[in-house]
Amino acid sequence: MVVLAAGMVHFFPGYLTNTQYVGGIILLELLAAVLWNYRQRFVPVLVVAFLGAGLYTPIQSTFSAMRWAVLMVGALGGVVLYLHERKHWFGLFHAITLSCICPLLRPPLTLIFLKKQV
Repeated sequence: MVVLAAGMVHFFPGYLTNTQYVGGIILLELLAAVLWNYRQRFVPVLVVAFLGAGLYTPIQSTFSAMRWAVLMVGALGGVVLYLHERKHWFGLFHAITLSCICPLLRPPLTLIFLKKQV
């Protein structure tokens, strides 16, 4: 992270004057810390992100954007952690869930293909 910060200061000094970029860098550092000890840190950070997005506060929009970043990083971290363990089991519950998720992919894919044809 120190090398990244030094590179940003040297090559892109204008980015560090914008508060949105600095906030994004801080969020990335927070998410890296959460991934470092995923099992103990992810759920509290997820709860804070959702509470901040749901409460009426001046920084509600920030928490709303942060919520999606936390969910994305949490999903990727969870998949990596799950695949790292060797005890995989695919049962009836997983088959039903997969059969519910697959039809949800059709509408966005249809829109993508319709836009290409027009």
